This record gives sequence, structure tokens and C-alpha cells, in this order.
Amino acid sequence: MVYEYYKRLTFIHTSNSKVITKGFFYDTLSYYEEIFDLISDYSANSKNELLYRYIQMSLIDEFYSKFWMCDEDIIIMLFNEFDKCYSLLNNESKEKLNKKNSLLIENGRLISKEKLLREPLVSVIIEPTLIKHDIDMLVNSLLSQNMPSFEIIIVGTERLKLSEFQKKPNISTAYSINKNNYLNKALKKAKGNYIIIIDRKCIFNENTLTNMINQHNSKKLDFVAVT
Repeated sequence: MVYEYYKRLTFIHTSNSKVITKGFFYDTLSYYEEIFDLISDYSANSKNELLYRYIQMSLIDEFYSKFWMCDEDIIIMLFNEFDKCYSLLNNESKEKLNKKNSLLIENGRLISKEKLLREPLVSVIIEPTLIKHDIDMLVNSLLSQNMPSFEIIIVGTERLKLSEFQKKPNISTAYSINKNNYLNKALKKAKGNYIIIIDRKCIFNENTLTNMINQHNSKKLDFVAVT
């Protein structure tokens, strides 16, 4: 018998990975604690390499990069665990980690939730040309980005109720009866260094925002488009 199947994308509305729970975080910590116990007699370089991979692949890639999908309880534990592990790395590994995660680490620490909200790198403005289903898909794909320094501003008119989109602290709304004025309202509200305006349905992969920022900076562009 042949079965057909597909891998559910992380941003699809019903995905179990839409919210990262405290249990998953605890399981990850326990898993690595067991590994560190097993290699207690290994060389300092080997233990440092494993510690680096743990910070990069688990604390950053699995949890911090998906910051807005984490339970609130996880965030404090995540920052504490990162600070503890980072202090144990050798200087070469610290420099390597800082360089690889230049959008996420500042002065040897993960960028705080307060700064992510106060000074996001990117403001994503969603125009009211999209229907609710399309906004749901787009927002979930944005929450699955591999870097959390962004805000989402959803513009609404009378036909679109926005209250249910305000459940995440980095999502806000702008309302305007006059369709010619809504973009001005959203732009005045935006805090990001980079602004993305979306006027049609689309879905971002997890690297979209990072790739746009890197392209903009490396090639000194005035404008970057995604197709």
C-alpha cells in the first residue's frame, strides 16, 4: 500500500509548533545535561565545541529565533541559560557566535524583549487588501522567522475586525475609514529601520527577513523586493 503525505509547514494555523511550550524547553535542557555528563572526561576543546553547538542550534535556532512563538515562561529561562553557557565559551567561540548572530546578540547577550519591542529592525505593514485567511497565513509565517527583531502592523477597515490579531506583543493594528489615509497612519506607527509593505497574499519562508536585511546591507541597496 502506498501512502501520500506532506510535511506540515510551521506557520500553518493548526501546527502544533505554533506555540513552543515550557515542556519542550525542559526536555531540551535535560537532553543536553545528560550529554554534558557523558563527556565530562573529554578535552576542553571538545566540551567547548559541544557547548557552542548547544547555544547555536538549540538556544538560538530552536528558541530565541522563534521568540514570539515561545510561552512567556520560557523567555526568562532562555536568557538565563544563554548567559550561563555563553560565559563558559572560550573567546574564539564567543567571537564566532557573535559574528554569526549579529542581528540577535549585542554585547555578549541576547537582545532583550524590551528592545525588540522598542527598536525592531523591521516593520512589516499589511495593507487591508488581504482577507482574514490570507492575513492568518502571512502572520504565522512571519512569526516563524529565524530572527525576532520585527513588528507587524495590520491595517484594518470596517470590513476587517483586528482585535484577535493583537495577542502577540509585537503585533499592533492601525484603523482608518479613509482608505487613502491608512498607509500614512501605519508608517507613522512603524518603529523599524526597514519597512516592508505587503498588499497581496504571500507567505514568507523562515529566512526571508534575514535575507532581505543582508542583501540590503551587503550591496548597499536602497530597495529590496521579494517575489
